[in-house]
Amino acid sequence: MHCRRRESAGDRPDTMTKTDVLIMAAGSGSRFGDDTLKQFVELHGRPSVVWSVERFAAVDNVGSIIVVARPGSEGEVKRLIEDHRLKKVGDVVAGGETRQQSVWLGLQALDASSEQVMIHDAARPCVTTGFIEAITKALAEVPAVVPVLPATDTLIRTEIGEVEAIVDRARIAQVQTPQGFHTRVVRRAHERALTTGFESSDDGSLVHALGEKVRIIPGERTNVKITYCEDVLVAESFMELLRQVVKDGD
Repeated sequence: MHCRRRESAGDRPDTMTKTDVLIMAAGSGSRFGDDTLKQFVELHGRPSVVWSVERFAAVDNVGSIIVVARPGSEGEVKRLIEDHRLKKVGDVVAGGETRQQSVWLGLQALDASSEQVMIHDAARPCVTTGFIEAITKALAEVPAVVPVLPATDTLIRTEIGEVEAIVDRARIAQVQTPQGFHTRVVRRAHERALTTGFESSDDGSLVHALGEKVRIIPGERTNVKITYCEDVLVAESFMELLRQVVKDGD
C-alpha cells in the first residue's frame, strides 16, 4: 500500500512566524472505559501525550509548547517530559472543568508576545509533521484554520429511540485538531464566550461565533482520536503505516 505524505519543510529556511502550541491533556476520558486517562494510555510503549508533544517539537516553526493537564496530574506530565527528554515545552498548567475552560487557561499561560497558536488534543498521537506545517502555512493568510474530514457514513437525527430525520452528509464534516489561530483572535473569542456564556468544545466554533472567517483544510484519516479502548489498536496500526511511509520516502 502506498500513501502519499504531505511535503515537509525539511531544510527550507525558517522565515515564518513561530507558532506556539497548546496540548490539551486535561480530559476525564469518561468514554474510554479504563482507569488510565486516555492521554496517558501507551501506544508502542509510550503515552499518547508524549507522542503528541514530540510531533510538534519536531517542527521548526513551532515555538513554545504548553501542556494543559488534568488537575492533579501536572506532576506526572512533567515527569514524562523529563523522562522522554521532550523539547520546547515551556510549561505544564492545570486545566479546568470543561475543555473550553482548559483552553482558556492554556491561552493565559502563553507569552504575551505570542502571535499564532495551535490547539491540539493529546489523544491524537498520530498527527504528522507535514500536517502541522500545513496549519502554520495557512495561518500566514487567515486568522483561523480548522482541518476537517467529509462524513462518510449515513447520518441521522434521533428522537427518543427513533429516527427523526436523515441528515445530508454532503454538508457535514468531522472536525480534527490541531486547529490554528492568530493568538489575539482566539483569545478574543474565548473572552467573548466567557462574557456571553457561549459554550463549545470546539475552538473554531468560538472564533466563528465572533464573526471571523474560519478556513477549512483537508484533515488526515490517520489523525485518529483515542476515545474508546479499541481506538488504541487503530492508532498503533496507523503509526506503523506512517513509519513505513517515511521509510519508503527516504
